[in-house]
Amino acid sequence: MKNRRLMLVQMRDDDFMRDHEQQVFARASGVPLEQWTIVDARTDELPASLLDGVDAMFVGGSGEYSVAKGAPFVDRLGRFMRFAVDRKLPTLGVCFGFHVLALAYGAPVKSIEASSETGTFLIER
Repeated sequence: MKNRRLMLVQMRDDDFMRDHEQQVFARASGVPLEQWTIVDARTDELPASLLDGVDAMFVGGSGEYSVAKGAPFVDRLGRFMRFAVDRKLPTLGVCFGFHVLALAYGAPVKSIEASSETGTFLIER
């Protein structure tokens, strides 16, 4: 995908998992990492202007944080995701990212330990 500018919003404390997640998104999309803007929702400011020039946004998993248990940056990230949706920017929330998007639009998010899953899994067609 030549000339596409994609954004990946991450919440990873672990360096290995942060790098792994970036590589997985780049490989799955066919867009090299050089064309991605990587944002850390834990520490980066998230103004709407950060989305300028971005063609699509992906919000990844967290591993260490829970939406249901109140990760400290959830409200700020939810507001940022609403900026993207308001712009009609294609936005995909994966795992934690999906939970934040749901919460940002008023859906309840609950933690159910018996059915929780953690990790990455290969999915084939």
